[in-house]
Amino acid sequence: MIKAAILYGRVSTDTQLEHGYSLPMQMSAMRSYSEENGFRVVDEFQDDCSGSIPFKNRPGGNLLYERISQGDIDAVIIYELDRASRDKYTMPIEFMIFRRDLEEAGVDLHFVDSGKSDGGLLDMVKAWQAGEERRKIRERTMRGRRGKIESGRLPGNGPRCYGYRVVGERKDTEFVIDDEEADIIRLIFQWYVYGDGNGTPLGVLEIADKLSAMEIPTYGDKHAKGKKRGYGVWTPGQVYPILKRETYTGTWYAYRYKSVNGKRVRRPREDWVGIPVPPIIGLDIWNLAKKKLAEGRRMSKRNNLKHQYLMGRLMSCTCGYRIQGKPCWTRHKTVYLYYRCNGRDRSITTGTCKLPNFRAEQVDKVVWDWVESILLDPDTIRQGFKDAQDETEQINQSLYDRLDTIEKLIDQNDVKLNRLLELYLSGDFDRELLVEKQTQLEQIRSDLDEERNDILARLEQNVITDDQIRNVEAFSEKIRSKLGGKMDFASKRRIIELMNVTGKLAVDGGEKIIYVQCVIGGGRLSVNLGNDCNCPCQNLLW
Repeated sequence: MIKAAILYGRVSTDTQLEHGYSLPMQMSAMRSYSEENGFRVVDEFQDDCSGSIPFKNRPGGNLLYERISQGDIDAVIIYELDRASRDKYTMPIEFMIFRRDLEEAGVDLHFVDSGKSDGGLLDMVKAWQAGEERRKIRERTMRGRRGKIESGRLPGNGPRCYGYRVVGERKDTEFVIDDEEADIIRLIFQWYVYGDGNGTPLGVLEIADKLSAMEIPTYGDKHAKGKKRGYGVWTPGQVYPILKRETYTGTWYAYRYKSVNGKRVRRPREDWVGIPVPPIIGLDIWNLAKKKLAEGRRMSKRNNLKHQYLMGRLMSCTCGYRIQGKPCWTRHKTVYLYYRCNGRDRSITTGTCKLPNFRAEQVDKVVWDWVESILLDPDTIRQGFKDAQDETEQINQSLYDRLDTIEKLIDQNDVKLNRLLELYLSGDFDRELLVEKQTQLEQIRSDLDEERNDILARLEQNVITDDQIRNVEAFSEKIRSKLGGKMDFASKRRIIELMNVTGKLAVDGGEKIIYVQCVIGGGRLSVNLGNDCNCPCQNLLW
């Protein structure tokens, strides 16, 4: 009987450069192996990604699992074990999980370089060596980077900074001033602090408009691929970081951030390590800009309190850009508030978005009426959360499957540890060999426990529990009596944020629409088109 096999190839760009492995070469070798060993190839899957990514999280690996689930596969053929596993743990947990999944599906695992896997010690050692190789490469890279920084030199993979060119390689890497870009840096600081000759300092948006009008190429115009905006189009988001960047005063700082639980966290300034670079501006003008930026942040907070946008910073446009609140004043100092797509702003994009302005009071009213209708109906809340709970359970199914595999591996490992104790007590085996084996098994157990705890923590964040549903129901019951009467803006905004309300503005069939979503569902709301003001922005509504 001819057995059905799946071929799986994986290579990352770095690995291909370092070892010469390529996907076509791997696939050709696996086809030859299949033919020589009497396999009928029914599918081929490939991945161009790091081996540290779990199989199920790789595009090709996920397809491989789906194909195996159909139940008509006898074997999976991989070029070599190193292509299958590069684990983050001391022991090859990912390989153990993959091997266990194949065993439960009744599928054999084959390697071109070593034949059929028996899941024994030799495969474990190879998988462990693959993980060790990855860790050593990272340690060497980080050690080299750290050594260069501590000796006062720039790391080769340091940041690319507007105003500088990075020249040299390895230990000779350095920042060299780009004269044309440096002139723009000085001009930006001059405009922001002193003005453009008229004695009035310019704001960040005005500077972006001015640079765009001059068609000055941005960093993205020179270096980035797939830039969305037109050539020479500047945004406030490009000008603002330049004004904040202390590098231009003559020092580039390393170790400003660290990773804590997967999040980028700013280190205390005393932990930073400074590396001298050629200065572009003086410290005096940078300090003046820093002071003005701080004052601008304070004024921004005051403006946010002055103009109340219930859905402010919570909406996007169908074009993909964010929706921003925009006030407009009449000649009689009357202010009207609008929601406007940033995709229309020529200082941010090429201005191609055609979404009209939406009156803020109209959008906020229909959204709040929708939220209020939910809170006034306990059955809607209960059913909405139940649906969300079911949906979350489906999304987390892969984590539950992985957790189940980890639990089984822990049980297997504990059986081996107990068996080892029996062998030790019998006195029939070499004590030193048993102690070495015990150390390996205990390390495996430690890594498995760590992975299990990590999965449980992720599930806890993702799962909507019955207690959470009851808490929201109690909260809605508490505020239900207040909904009929007047409620201040702060209370409404708090409820909007607690329910995680977001929206997307659109025009459908000539009608202004907002698609709303919250923790328990969504809806399509029509925004009133009635115009009852003399706002000068009236001609922008359509």
